Amino acid sequence: MPNKKHLTTLLLILFAFAGYGTATDPSTAGRTVRFERISPVRRIPLEQGTTLFDFGKDAFGTLELTYPAVRQERLLILLGEKLLQGRIDAHPGGSIRYSETVLEVYPGQDHYLLHLAPDKRNTQPGAALLPDSFGVVLPFRYAEIRNAAQEISASQVRQKALFTLFDDQNSAFTSSDTILNQVWDLCKYSIKATSFAGLYIDGDRERIPYEADAYINQMGHFCTDNRYAMAGHTLEWFMTHPTWPTEWILHTALIADELFQYSGDLDLIRRYYPLLKEKSLTSLAREDGLISTTTGKVDGWLMH
Repeated sequence: MPNKKHLTTLLLILFAFAGYGTATDPSTAGRTVRFERISPVRRIPLEQGTTLFDFGKDAFGTLELTYPAVRQERLLILLGEKLLQGRIDAHPGGSIRYSETVLEVYPGQDHYLLHLAPDKRNTQPGAALLPDSFGVVLPFRYAEIRNAAQEISASQVRQKALFTLFDDQNSAFTSSDTILNQVWDLCKYSIKATSFAGLYIDGDRERIPYEADAYINQMGHFCTDNRYAMAGHTLEWFMTHPTWPTEWILHTALIADELFQYSGDLDLIRRYYPLLKEKSLTSLAREDGLISTTTGKVDGWLMH
């Protein structure tokens, strides 16, 4: 539950800026994202013509390969997040990712970028889509290249990973507890790794922003970096793309409040005040002050 300071600040802001304009449809063009090329931390030769590469961490991206073929070949490239008995697990379960791609290589061409197939579930209407020019990205840590006629070194392979701008030097934590240090590293990197869409999303399951999830992600992000653009883009997204849980919609105003508390910028609160006020759901309150969607007051505006 938000504390009294947050509620007081929020009420003051909302009353002070009553009457400002309504939202326009947010554009994804303002996202600040970039690709990083990451070298493998381990190269593991397997059977003849097959090599496993470990990039150390999961990231959303694709694979770059330098391969000067002397004849036409068909390489089979596996990407995955999970190992099973030293090989990439082809049936990891749940939303853990795995992919297989056939890559044709030819003499006279050395550099290749793996083009992945889109996932049907997380590219449906409502998902936060990437620009077409970015191609398809997939979360993976491991790459396994099969059917290669020549040896492939670690210097020939790169994980081309997509991130929102993130300064790793803006936060640090260390303690005498090595497990606690690992928890910190995992949480901090997870915030960076899942920023690839420029919005706070649910990972790779649906790639949809959810208000309460985004609020938690936002607070972790603000504690690890001092960049606030992604929180602003996510808040704009929620103005026209709300989700269905009642208590999730209530978090929209909290996202706006925390964005102001950390950045000092009132622009989005001014711009979206009428919608923020509606998303407080006070119009659905019963006589005892509790919010209910079963009293006949819902008129459909929440999903528009």
